[in-house]
Amino acid sequence: FSIDVLESQYNGMLVYDCRAEDVNNGDAGIIDYSFNVNNTLVTKTAEFHINPVTCIIRAQIVYDREQVPSYVLTLVAKDRGDPSASSEIILVVNVLDVNDNDPEFPMKDGETRPKFCSVDEGETPASAGVICQVEATDKDTNHTNNEIFYKILAGNDDDLFILENIRETGIIRLNPATAREGLDREAKAQYAMDILAYNDVNDDSVIRRLRRSTNPSIITVYIDINDMNDTPPRFLQSEYYGCIPLDARYGQSILTVEAVDTDLNRAASIWYTKLTETTTDYFGVDLDLGVVRKRRLLSGIR
Repeated sequence: FSIDVLESQYNGMLVYDCRAEDVNNGDAGIIDYSFNVNNTLVTKTAEFHINPVTCIIRAQIVYDREQVPSYVLTLVAKDRGDPSASSEIILVVNVLDVNDNDPEFPMKDGETRPKFCSVDEGETPASAGVICQVEATDKDTNHTNNEIFYKILAGNDDDLFILENIRETGIIRLNPATAREGLDREAKAQYAMDILAYNDVNDDSVIRRLRRSTNPSIITVYIDINDMNDTPPRFLQSEYYGCIPLDARYGQSILTVEAVDTDLNRAASIWYTKLTETTTDYFGVDLDLGVVRKRRLLSGIR
């Protein structure tokens, strides 16, 4: 026959109260109880202890279903007659699951491994799709105890991101209510959010006070905003003034104009040119440097 016990209880927990009967008188009616382990009668194993007089079986360890889901014991009841008589019965002890394991994200060197994702600048909630997905695991075996939920703990101050479905999926999207116009990399280039994986079970467990980086139930998600060429260059001055002698040599620099672009990489490269330019112009602009130079003799200028 079989019985059930809960995991993660305590050493010395009552497992089972067994009983045998012997109708004989005297020593032949006195029963001693034990376990049969490899044809040897013992009152104690690594996991169980049996009282030889009362037949009460108690735990020798704290059971962990994730390690051992069940145990098989051979119980022996033996009288003290001469010769003695005995009987055996098989007892299966099933260890039931409790919510004793928190969900865990992948770890490396004692810390949760961060997740890196990205979204293009200007993407809207409708066009961006899935930005990122996190996934934790739970060692518990009962579905009620290993069902995982997710929530954003920190880093979403502007409420620009949502967990599409906090139950099971861990999918991160743009928030249709607050990110309708998309994200602006020039305003903020990266977002870092702490996401918690948890079970929606009230087990009154002890709160584990760990640093977030070492708490296996919390992962940091970094979302980089990919730059798009959405910002025009901007001159540092609205007007520039310069002067040059009439007899200045050909190619002499007069002044330098300078503009900046807050985009990145090639999108931030700036070329300088005049709005109208002909071969008869007295002055030219260096394409890369923005240097205005003399390009023709100025002797004809009055």
